[in-house]
Amino acid sequence: MTTKVKYKLSVPKEYCSRLHDELYPSSPYRNELDRDRDRILYSKEFRRLSDKTQVFLSSSHDHVRTRLTHTLEVSQIARVSASNLELEPTLAEAIAFGHDVGHTPFGHVGEKTLNLIMNGCDKVADFQNKMDTFDKGFKHNLQGLRVTCDLEQLYGNPGLNLTNFTLWGIQHHTKNKWGSCGYLDSISNQCLLKRDPQPCHQNNGQELGYYEQYYPAIKQKKTNIDAWSFEGQIVKLADEIAQRHHDIEDAIYMSVISKDELLGHIDRNFNKFFDEEDKKLSIELRRNIDNNRIFMPLVSKFIVGMLSKKLIDNSKLMLNRFIGSNNILSREDFVRKYPDINNEDAINVIGYADEFGKAESDLQEFLKNRILNSFEVQRMDGKGRFIIRRLFKAYLTNPKQLHDSTMHFAFSLFDSGYKKWSAMKESDLGQMRYDVDSTSQKANPKFMIALLRAICDHIAGMTDNFAISEYNKLYG
Repeated sequence: MTTKVKYKLSVPKEYCSRLHDELYPSSPYRNELDRDRDRILYSKEFRRLSDKTQVFLSSSHDHVRTRLTHTLEVSQIARVSASNLELEPTLAEAIAFGHDVGHTPFGHVGEKTLNLIMNGCDKVADFQNKMDTFDKGFKHNLQGLRVTCDLEQLYGNPGLNLTNFTLWGIQHHTKNKWGSCGYLDSISNQCLLKRDPQPCHQNNGQELGYYEQYYPAIKQKKTNIDAWSFEGQIVKLADEIAQRHHDIEDAIYMSVISKDELLGHIDRNFNKFFDEEDKKLSIELRRNIDNNRIFMPLVSKFIVGMLSKKLIDNSKLMLNRFIGSNNILSREDFVRKYPDINNEDAINVIGYADEFGKAESDLQEFLKNRILNSFEVQRMDGKGRFIIRRLFKAYLTNPKQLHDSTMHFAFSLFDSGYKKWSAMKESDLGQMRYDVDSTSQKANPKFMIALLRAICDHIAGMTDNFAISEYNKLYG
């Protein structure tokens, strides 16, 4: 087994760029990737992750993960992996910090609900029939681009002005398309979302045309080639590792799975991959199965350690093969050849060996069936879906119930020349509140589509508790 990658394949900073010129000089104590990481860390969206659901609602148990604690765990795993592969740990950390800033309240059911509404599949208003492809879609990784390029504010300008490398990693930490909307009968092509099934005319609810406006931000400087990185792929796998271990730990706390059931699955599927440390930890887990204070930290150490070791060891082998197949003879050689390397081939270099990858996929499927499809999670998912739909209904029925800033954002999306927020006076706000509910605006599909996107952004940024609070204020 290799112990070192022959040449450093960290992201070439020579191809680093930002969409806009910086307004203020950079600090001599931080490099470009440090600035990316810190901008995300200090952003409002990052802070709101502390009260967004990972799998179980944060109110369901004191010890379950939130979207923020998940993010910190992803960062730790990604940074250690990047360091051991002689890649750039700061880029891995920046991507990890930003990978879920586009996520919704109530976890993935919130994301799916917003996508169905923003595709016109889940009808909350008649004007949705008039949405074009470039108006449609919601996906949390692509919303992460929107958050960091537009919705957050830095020094009065839109977005955080992150580098292309960090933005590429945020976008590519998960799939860029929907696998399924969950409501399509593949045999009849009937949409089962409504009581009266109808033919699917929405490409299975997968249109994501709205986010194409952000794709230039992830390109290499002065090219149309993605600013890919091995570090971005590391975050993608670190995200999966973090999910495996905290889904297990949270599910045990919530009594969704038993310790015996978990250890039985691990023994059957991973025993042949154990090294000496894994074997010792497996014995210790059995020995302390009735002692939560020892068992819970041990199970995290065991799962994270085993998956991380297999990821790092196989990726070292694959990186050295990549060096050989691309005839890379030095660091300078990699920097020179970087723009011409097929990024689809390159990013697949980071990963597990095939046989271990199959066992890891089986673990994922086991956890999905036992945890994500459990009564406890599905009941919470139903609540989240209901609240989000009702918020849309309330805001569209009477948009005066929206906050001033969200209402202003809708007008700005509709008319790029609309008066800036900083220039708005009390009289302007009053006129805006009159206009938003006027018959002429409600009869204008283009304005209503802009309003729908503004509401979508507003809800996507909500924490669980804020969404529930808004629902209670609107409906009692």
